[in-house]
Amino acid sequence: MKPGRIPDKTEEYLKNGATQGLRNAALMDAACQMRDARWPIHLIEDLLQKRGSADGLKDAEINATIKSVMSKAPREQIGESKPRQMPTGSSYKVNYEPEPEPEPVVYALDEADELPEAMEDGAIKLLDHLYNKNDKIQIVCGKKNEDGGESPTGGNAILPISVFLEKIKQKGGAGELFSASDENGKVNQGLYFSINPLFDSKLGRKKKNVAKLDYALLEFDTISIKQQWQLIKKSKIPCASVSYSGNKSLHALVRVNAKTESEYTEKVNFLFNHFSEYDVDTQNKDPSRLSRLPGALRGDTDKEQTLLSLDIGYKSWEDWKSSLEDNFPEIMTQEDFYNEELSEPPCIIEGLLHRQLSLVIGGSSKTYKSWTLLDMAMSVSNGTDFWGMKTVKGKVLYINFEIPEYYMRERLKAISDAKGIDLPSRNLHVWNLRGRACALENIRPKFTKVMANANFSMVILDPIYKTLGNRDENAAGDINSLMNEMEHLALETGAAVVFATHFSKGNQASKSPIDRISGSGVFARSPDTILVMTEHEEEDSYTVDSTVRNFDTPKPFVVRMHFPLFQRVSSDPAKLKRPGGRPPADDCIPEVLQICRGEDFLKQTDVIKMMEENGHSQSTVKRQIAKAVKEGQLERKSSPGKPSVIRKSQEIIYVPGE
Repeated sequence: MKPGRIPDKTEEYLKNGATQGLRNAALMDAACQMRDARWPIHLIEDLLQKRGSADGLKDAEINATIKSVMSKAPREQIGESKPRQMPTGSSYKVNYEPEPEPEPVVYALDEADELPEAMEDGAIKLLDHLYNKNDKIQIVCGKKNEDGGESPTGGNAILPISVFLEKIKQKGGAGELFSASDENGKVNQGLYFSINPLFDSKLGRKKKNVAKLDYALLEFDTISIKQQWQLIKKSKIPCASVSYSGNKSLHALVRVNAKTESEYTEKVNFLFNHFSEYDVDTQNKDPSRLSRLPGALRGDTDKEQTLLSLDIGYKSWEDWKSSLEDNFPEIMTQEDFYNEELSEPPCIIEGLLHRQLSLVIGGSSKTYKSWTLLDMAMSVSNGTDFWGMKTVKGKVLYINFEIPEYYMRERLKAISDAKGIDLPSRNLHVWNLRGRACALENIRPKFTKVMANANFSMVILDPIYKTLGNRDENAAGDINSLMNEMEHLALETGAAVVFATHFSKGNQASKSPIDRISGSGVFARSPDTILVMTEHEEEDSYTVDSTVRNFDTPKPFVVRMHFPLFQRVSSDPAKLKRPGGRPPADDCIPEVLQICRGEDFLKQTDVIKMMEENGHSQSTVKRQIAKAVKEGQLERKSSPGKPSVIRKSQEIIYVPGE
């Protein structure tokens, strides 16, 4: 029967709404008139959802009203004197603002996560989990394409889930549902199923025959299977199921639970825009789309389609959307935290650095820090040792803010030759941005977008001061915000962030390694790994002190420059270069103890004079004597009006019985 006309007052309501106090009644009346005129249910829901929402009614009220009206049989249609064109959603303008499209999000992805084991009886578990027994779907076979791929065949019967479940059980698996074969006699060229329930077989698998708009199909083709699985987990999208297609993609069915076609379109567009940095397959916007059914063997790959997981991520679309708006992770109980699926970030440099973390190299001015960073980049990109430490081969992005391109290329050639690398590594990428540097927060989104799908292990920023912007390197707040930007970059890209910075002026030997770096102490305390290179007493040599957050602390070692590379040597790392060649203050105590080794007390002033004759300052000796007394290495006696006397602490011999 052809759809009929609706009363003028109903048209007026759809255009302008109803006044407060009459909104529910007007909604009920409009639903009745549209039902009686035999308008399609999806159009009734679409228009009344928009109208009711614009009037301030809650979704639950609107849905309950429509459901109540549609449960009753239509009344006789209003007569009309001339044919009327089928109404469309655009015929009535409603003051309705769609959700704004979100900014694309980038997640830190790597190859750390293994896929879960395939679930047994995947087809049965999937269908039983997704649908009610009376829901109807279509299952079809695949066929070979001319290009060797596979695509679904024409329509098969649309049957209730209960019928399909029974057939699968009787035949011993989904792969035995059909006996179709190609010209070579190959059976079951993969299986597909309609992701949303359908009405009946008469209209086939078309959008207008979709009975419920529960699921959207999410699929990626350009990132690895492991990265797809990690992306689905990290984004926490409300997935009802995740299956392996038997080729290069996972199929995730996302719970959208749309009430109308327009709501479904909005949610799918939001979903695809959210993942647009990962080349999401936008052909899956249609609610009548097919997905791979677990339990069958693909004909083009001879790999099994399997079910990997059920119900991961947030429980509903609303919960997931809410999490995006506040941009904070949920609070977990200790039990939930223990049960959270977490994987250790992959190691890049053995005992020193993981992906997603940060490393800083500190050293005096003109101590080959950029050469060291290039050596590290070349080592990781080729999987060769760095300063005697093993590396895991991976892609490295070197962002060069300072060195002219010609000289940068010459440096890379020199390091390649020195390391014995014949061919330039395809894993090492250089981004020359001399003259384009600015505050890190302004260029980080660009870095993140460039690195989104590239799976870099490491990104090196050289030199870091070029990204300060208006920050003061001596202000803790300014440098803390810079370090936060680096953490964001690491988390968004999955790469370790590496940079170098310089020492403060003057000799550094008397300072703790972590205090030698210039500027705010945040520079030396925020990164996860700190390498401090301090001048050694041997020429062209440096002692390397390491501070690490996630490994056992490495022992200090010495590297010597054999241009253009530092090489690890066996020199004593404690012998740092000191001004005037004078021994370090801590070395005074052994000399004092040697002078005071007898049983008699000596005047402290006499000991100080002897130490001064050996090249030590009076103030230093006084401090060292006080330290030795405090540590119990020296005994000191003081009497009013008399000089203090000291001697080496006498050993106390314990005699049993005394």
